[in-house]
Amino acid sequence: MNKRKIMFLIVIMFTASLMVSCIGAMELNEYGIVTMVGHDKIDDEILLTMEIVNPVGKKEIMNPEKAIITQTKGSTIFEAIRNITLFFDRKLYFPHTKVFVFCDEVAKDGISKYLDFWQRDYEIRLNSYVLVCIEGNASELFGTPPASEDLLGDYVEYLINNTKYSGKSLKVNLRELAKQYYSEGSNVYVTGVIKKEAKTSTPGFRLNVEGMAVFIKDKLAGYLDGEETKGYNIIKNNIKSALIVAPSGDDLRFYTIKILNSKAKSSVKLKEEKWEINIDVKMETLMNEIMTDERLRDVKVIDKIEKATEEVVKSNLESLIERAQNEFKADIFHFNEYVYRNDYENWNKVKGKWDEVFCNASVKVNVDVDVDRDALLEESFLKEEVE
Repeated sequence: MNKRKIMFLIVIMFTASLMVSCIGAMELNEYGIVTMVGHDKIDDEILLTMEIVNPVGKKEIMNPEKAIITQTKGSTIFEAIRNITLFFDRKLYFPHTKVFVFCDEVAKDGISKYLDFWQRDYEIRLNSYVLVCIEGNASELFGTPPASEDLLGDYVEYLINNTKYSGKSLKVNLRELAKQYYSEGSNVYVTGVIKKEAKTSTPGFRLNVEGMAVFIKDKLAGYLDGEETKGYNIIKNNIKSALIVAPSGDDLRFYTIKILNSKAKSSVKLKEEKWEINIDVKMETLMNEIMTDERLRDVKVIDKIEKATEEVVKSNLESLIERAQNEFKADIFHFNEYVYRNDYENWNKVKGKWDEVFCNASVKVNVDVDVDRDALLEESFLKEEVE
């Protein structure tokens, strides 16, 4: 064997030895894997409530608890985390944390100083979701998940992902929150909410992810309910699959329309020293439920359903924008980004007072709904007998 082959083999063996090295290895039995973190205030300190995966071995008792709930506090997030080493026997591990929840009190006080650590620490996943607890403390949400999931963090993550079916909440993670916060000329950002509700027929509680929280200059300014949040998602093109319930004209009889595709186009223009905001919404929909005996093969009936749906959507969007202008007094939709991208000359004139400009702008909403006629069941189940 010549020297070249010998040197080649030595290099291969040396490289292979490096690849199986245990430098920096992590033993799972030395770490506490955190799946969800709640933030509350107590005595001017931050109180963290955490769900930690219970590392149960094969020799443990049958049906053990899948998670450990523990609390720690400190003047800062990092101090609170390090304080837990004084009484908890494992180092906390956060790469698998799925949800961060802030109580209403912390949100009103301002959450930026607490988000800094979660954004800065190298262990944290930026796709972890951020929620605000509407009522009570975040710690009250922790306990046995009231569903099929073993871990509360997994359960809440599923609830957040399920919002795509209703459009009544938001999916906002740490990365998206940072993008909103550092948006050019904006001091407004939004995220989803969660609240604890009592069950109606059985003991215990359930968690409800519905609505959104509005922050202005770091502090919680208020909430939008589920229908208002749906309107927000329509404007922001976040709708994947949702429904619209429109009145038929008869008491307690409605049309239920499923949104197949929704596209909103917003524009902001300066006309004669007056700012105008135009929102054009086009929806492709499907008739999913009808409570009347009307014949869907009749073109006039379809036109009536489309018009009723358009009026519901238009009214919802107009009342939402009016609330943003008069109550929040802030551009929660980030219309400023359109001006920044398309009219930079005028943007330089108003960027320091954009919220004031937004509140005084006129708004026009146009909605066009198309019901898919090809997928219609021609006759209503409640059709009248034809003589």
